[in-house]
Amino acid sequence: MSNPVYRELKRALVLSPLAIPIGAVMALIVLAIFVGDLGSAFALMALSIICTAGISLIIWIPVCYILGYMVIALVRVALKAAGVDVGGLFGGSKRDNNSPDDPTAEPSLQNLTTALDEDLAVKTNLTKDQAALINYIRKAKQKGLSNDVITRNLGQNGWNTDSINQAFQLVGQE
Repeated sequence: MSNPVYRELKRALVLSPLAIPIGAVMALIVLAIFVGDLGSAFALMALSIICTAGISLIIWIPVCYILGYMVIALVRVALKAAGVDVGGLFGGSKRDNNSPDDPTAEPSLQNLTTALDEDLAVKTNLTKDQAALINYIRKAKQKGLSNDVITRNLGQNGWNTDSINQAFQLVGQE
């Protein structure tokens, strides 16, 4: 139940280092189509940057980013249509930069919503979201995180206070 705007922004920021170089190649290809050959396209792009002392980068960088992001989005759609796990390829199921042995590492909600959530939801009359929340709290407590840190992490990921408090009560009853 994390915020979809947050997830989309995070995905865009993960992909942005790839978008600019891919977009630069695409911009060169488009320029080559209009100018006639790749050498002339590269010369046009380079001269526009050199002759304006880099000011034309104000135009080139956003254009390259937009073109690159569009290519990445099309690749994601094509892979998704082909049945490939797009999340695993583009950072959706990637572990956080924290090492698993680090006791201060904050567990990710995406990493903890697994088949355990479905088992817990089936065995009890909880929803999958509630089961995911309970499993997250259990794992975070095992890592030694305080209730305040867990509550803050969950709040930052879009969980409301009532759901968090209810999950803490259910975890405390075990």
